Amino acid sequence: MRREWQKFIATATNATFLHNRDYMEYHSDRFEDFSLMAYDNHSHLIGVLPANRTNNELWSHQGLTYGGWLMAPKHVVPQMALELWQKTVEFISANGITVLHYKPVPWFYCSYPTEDDLYALWRLGATLEVVQQAGVIPLHQKWLLNESGRQDLRKATANGITVSREADLTQFWEILSERLYEKYHTAPVHTLEEMQLLQSRFPKNIKLYTARLSHTSQLLAGVLVYVTDNVVHSQYISSTPIGRVMQSMPAILDRIFCEHGQCNFFDFGTSCEDGGRILNSGLSAKKYGLGGRTAVYYTLRLDISSQAPDRLQP
Repeated sequence: MRREWQKFIATATNATFLHNRDYMEYHSDRFEDFSLMAYDNHSHLIGVLPANRTNNELWSHQGLTYGGWLMAPKHVVPQMALELWQKTVEFISANGITVLHYKPVPWFYCSYPTEDDLYALWRLGATLEVVQQAGVIPLHQKWLLNESGRQDLRKATANGITVSREADLTQFWEILSERLYEKYHTAPVHTLEEMQLLQSRFPKNIKLYTARLSHTSQLLAGVLVYVTDNVVHSQYISSTPIGRVMQSMPAILDRIFCEHGQCNFFDFGTSCEDGGRILNSGLSAKKYGLGGRTAVYYTLRLDISSQAPDRLQP
């Protein structure tokens, strides 16, 4: 089953390396896995759902930024997708699940439109539970960097800042951890050891870009990115006090954009707290100044116990 899962997500229209079992299972001790696999009448695998269970609630997936049903590029016409959801509701209900929390893959991560799940969930009466604002840059259009950002980019070149890729995460993790604790009294979601493990498993997808002073090699800032087929996502961004004064971030972004022209979007990630109810205005403004424009991450809630058996009938 694991091999079949791995082979399937390599071609699914809305899957990324986060859905690879080698990524999902790095923290398997924290979650009770309840992932699903769906087959059609000809025994073709048509979808997989990364999910975990807590008591009588099903989550897709608490250990991932996004999940939802990951779909095959063929074999699934819209009516079949509705049937898939009807079977999903029946199956998880029979297994004692009363609530589903569902995080669909944001549209800009998909290689082809794959929003059958949103239509089916609307038909089922699902409600929006979380809406997270994110800053996203389309990489094949003019970079809407504000004047301050353009000045910072010119300043970085004049100040002799060198941007490069680095394999060793240790020094960056130190400044990242210090900054997160200083500003938010928190720590990175991943430990250094966890991220080193993931980087070793996915070296083509997890990359660190740093800015250093050319004449001293002093680390100023860094951006750890997750690279998928369609999106470059900044998983972690941090800088030193000197790095913030020298405004080296546009130079790092410029290098990332140049190296990933095959991708369609750069995703800064979300800028919200309390399930999207509080916008971190300072953080979102910084992303806007660097060219980010709003896209959203959704979480939907479906009460399974209230479902009528024929709700998805034509």
